[in-house]
Amino acid sequence: MYSSMISGESIRNLRIKMGLTQKELAEKVGITQQSINLIEHEKRKIDIGLYMKISGVLDPNCENLVHLPFNKKDIQLPDVFANDTPDGKILNAFHELNTIGQDKAIEQVELLTKIPEYKKDTE
Repeated sequence: MYSSMISGESIRNLRIKMGLTQKELAEKVGITQQSINLIEHEKRKIDIGLYMKISGVLDPNCENLVHLPFNKKDIQLPDVFANDTPDGKILNAFHELNTIGQDKAIEQVELLTKIPEYKKDTE
């Protein structure tokens, strides 16, 4: 879960700064207004999928939602996020998309995970 790095207050502040109500943000993200309220009051944890949807609406560059206890310039990302890895390529491509494109990308990946020939072996 990403909630330990993301402040509900940050989500609320960015939402208000963008002039969105909880209901409007909820509609853009595809969840209920009650869920947005719980997230903003830090009573609901969010996973990476929901984080990416919220950040796509409020903070596409992930500059304001993630609170880290050190300077972001000092971060040494794991190799998995390097541009030449599959994960890095997907994340970089994802962040080039607008909100609608990000929603479509998530839908497509979710569809691919339902096709047995594309799933990783769990054994």
